[in-house]
Amino acid sequence: MKKSALFAALLLASTAASAEFVFRSNAGMELPTQEVAQEESSSFDGTCETASVGDLCDINGSNFYYSGVFNGQRLYLDAVDTASTRTHFWGAYGYVVGVNNTDGYANTLAIRDAVNAGEGTGNPDDGNTNNAALACVNKGAGWYLPAKDEFETAFGNLGALTGSSTWYEGFGLQGAYYYASSEQHHDYSRYAYAVLPANTAPWAYSSYDHKNKAWLVRCAFNPAVL
Repeated sequence: MKKSALFAALLLASTAASAEFVFRSNAGMELPTQEVAQEESSSFDGTCETASVGDLCDINGSNFYYSGVFNGQRLYLDAVDTASTRTHFWGAYGYVVGVNNTDGYANTLAIRDAVNAGEGTGNPDDGNTNNAALACVNKGAGWYLPAKDEFETAFGNLGALTGSSTWYEGFGLQGAYYYASSEQHHDYSRYAYAVLPANTAPWAYSSYDHKNKAWLVRCAFNPAVL
């Protein structure tokens, strides 16, 4: 075989092999247009969906600590306090809102409606302008004040990561009580739960106070409602 013919044959074989390699290496890969469409249809930037407990992640430009699962729902605590001093009231003092210990998002909406309607006292129309539930609602769609059991689950999961007596400091929390969106059973009209990031296991301690008293606020976010 002449050199020119041999070279042409080798070139043809090499081109075919390269084409086969490209085809096989691209098999199963998503097209760029598919990846872009997937990102645009999601509320996440990707980090929160795959986060482990205690990870700091981003949803719609806000930072959260992924705090585990409660009732099949992923818990995302805001990375910072909405109220870092005792300035915010629960409100609706003397009125039973009818909230529960498990669904902070539904609770928050119910409290918002009661407070805005001026039910009971300790509300903005009574001069108590700083309201715990409203502070979370006003941050935007999906934001809420966690229920008692949600706080207990989140604090329990985060505290167990290190077992340190000051574990909460690593998540920007204080060793103080945070209002939950749950009323307390001794008198639903007057008392609401507040949850402490405790320094010993199970890392959360729930107590209660009058709704017209002020405590700290840490909001959460529920992307499933968007």
